[in-house]
Amino acid sequence: MAGAPQRQGSVAEIMGKAVFPGLSRVLTWMRADYRDRLDTGRGRALAWLDSMVFDHGFLRLVIYRRRPVTRGIYRSDQPNPCHLRAAARDGIRSVLNLRGERDCGSFHLERWACARQGLAFESVVLRSRGVPELASIAAFRAAMARLPEPILLHCKAGADRAGLASALILLDRGVPPEEAARHLSLAYGHVRSGPTGVLDAFVDLYRQAWDARRVPFRTWLETEYDPVALKASFKPQPLGTLLTDWVLRRE
Repeated sequence: MAGAPQRQGSVAEIMGKAVFPGLSRVLTWMRADYRDRLDTGRGRALAWLDSMVFDHGFLRLVIYRRRPVTRGIYRSDQPNPCHLRAAARDGIRSVLNLRGERDCGSFHLERWACARQGLAFESVVLRSRGVPELASIAAFRAAMARLPEPILLHCKAGADRAGLASALILLDRGVPPEEAARHLSLAYGHVRSGPTGVLDAFVDLYRQAWDARRVPFRTWLETEYDPVALKASFKPQPLGTLLTDWVLRRE
């Protein structure tokens, strides 16, 4: 992978920096200490601490879900090294991180663990609260084409970006939109009424073209899809925004 990891903070981290200015200095020191030293016990311990506290990794010690999308493709929330060891043992060959490259414990541990387990690893950026962009969809498709199956794709909570990615895979394969839309549901933790509902609006928009003319998804995307118009027309509900942004703290 080319380029240095982008420094993107979680909501918890951003709020923490605002309330406790010294936290920024602690994080900077901690990440500089472990970033290239995950082969040491100290480095891994600091990276685990970063992941558990600032990326809510402690929740995934209790709740972690790896679920099938279609043959050879699985979705999940952010895996830790233990999850990746189990995935490799179960035959997974590749991991696609939908959160992008990040200077945080979860990302560094994931990349390190994939190398240790012999798993191919790539990162792309899909957005959970923004309209799907053609460039990001193209980057996602290219990464999926390069990676050997079986593939595990994931975001943070396994709800929104993983749901969008799953829907894109199925739509590209000609699966009807109402079936693909099942991957964006409350069963996976996805909230339709908040800002993340823009992903549902995207699939619903294609469903209209499918129901009227059975237009293939790739054709619709290349000739009819208007991200600007979708962004202008979508309005999240206040309660849904409160739930996704302040309770669930979705990225």
